[in-house]
Amino acid sequence: MKLFGTDGVRDVAHEGYMKPENVFKLGRAYGKFLAKSGVKMQVLVGRDTRESGEEIESALTEGMLAEGVDVYRAGILTTPAVSLLVREGFGGGVVISASHNPFFYNGIKFFSDNGEKLPENEEEEIERIFFEGFERSASKGGVQRKVDGVSEYLELVKKKVPLGFSTRYRVVLDCANGATFEIAPALLREYGMEVVAVSIEPDGKNINDGCGSTVPLFVLNSVKERKADIGFAFDGDGDRIVIADRYGNVLDGDNIMLLLARYFDILGELRNRMVVGTVMSNMGFENALERENIILERVKVGDKYVWAKMKEKNALLGGEQSGHIIINGPVVTGDGVLTGLYFLVAMEKMGLEAAYFDRYPQKLLNITVENKEVIKSEEFSGYILRLLDRISGRILIRPSGTEPVVRIMVEDRSEAVVDETIEEIVEKIKRLDSSVKVRS
Repeated sequence: MKLFGTDGVRDVAHEGYMKPENVFKLGRAYGKFLAKSGVKMQVLVGRDTRESGEEIESALTEGMLAEGVDVYRAGILTTPAVSLLVREGFGGGVVISASHNPFFYNGIKFFSDNGEKLPENEEEEIERIFFEGFERSASKGGVQRKVDGVSEYLELVKKKVPLGFSTRYRVVLDCANGATFEIAPALLREYGMEVVAVSIEPDGKNINDGCGSTVPLFVLNSVKERKADIGFAFDGDGDRIVIADRYGNVLDGDNIMLLLARYFDILGELRNRMVVGTVMSNMGFENALERENIILERVKVGDKYVWAKMKEKNALLGGEQSGHIIINGPVVTGDGVLTGLYFLVAMEKMGLEAAYFDRYPQKLLNITVENKEVIKSEEFSGYILRLLDRISGRILIRPSGTEPVVRIMVEDRSEAVVDETIEEIVEKIKRLDSSVKVRS
């Protein structure tokens, strides 16, 4: 597909597919798609705090209005909040966000009437409509309305998630200057927590800047400075969470899922004794689950693939190492704030140590290349197979869906083997593509 990546449409704001004229066309394509689908022509739209958000929202809205869609504008609202509210009677939903990316990116995610991210075949249909072109003007005239998405989400969560606590934890919330800056502190206070909120002053440019789930050291230091029990760091649109504990540990999605799996297992709610993860989940996490006769079902990277497998296997719990966690019941997509609440309940019941496991050394590296196709060549594939014969762990190499980047992951029991192997892979790619630059 040309238009959609791993998580919706994403580009540098005001460029490429995020140019206003293309966003307008995308709004029309989604409107036509909804009309063909026979659902309500009512769409809820939320966005994060990026400075480009309002302009993109306006262009997208105009496109949907031209196809007769009634647009309900919720303003700044998290991705999971849009997903949850769509299920209350809308025909679809849209979130304008580039998630964990810097402010100069933006993107558009589409949801079905049941609050789920669209599967690939439906994205392909929208893409086909987009590139097929349009008549000069549809002029069908939908209407616009504003809704208080934050208040409605808070009320809905309290009805759907009747969690109770006997402990009032002191919790640092790093809201990444993003869409959780209002909603996360409000929700945790509703459940009786003592909240210390940081990174809650968005200015359009500081989203994810030195804070949030991609910079866990910030929340780790904040927990220490504020003498808190725990710290939650969210990303720009609030669908992922990384946790810092009071002992100086950073807990990623694997740690979070391990604690929740053990908690739900004790309750007898872990359906089919299964957790759905991705190819990125650590082997140590998988081993910890296996010791308790819990299966880890792996899928490719992307929370929509996690959710598809969860539905197929009727699994309660799934997620990504990056912190997208889905609890099948109250939500159908990752919700960082809600995951944090469940983590607190599980921690109170099981103890924080139930989140720990013996982690395999794992190294991730991003390299910039002009031609991502080099990793699909027979020469490179054969080389990787030979490397795998030499190590006891795993190698994962995949192209970015949004950037000229190849992502490399090597995992093994030996850190020395990991370092040596990843260096060899980079050198091999450099020989195939002289434009290679190591990023991180």
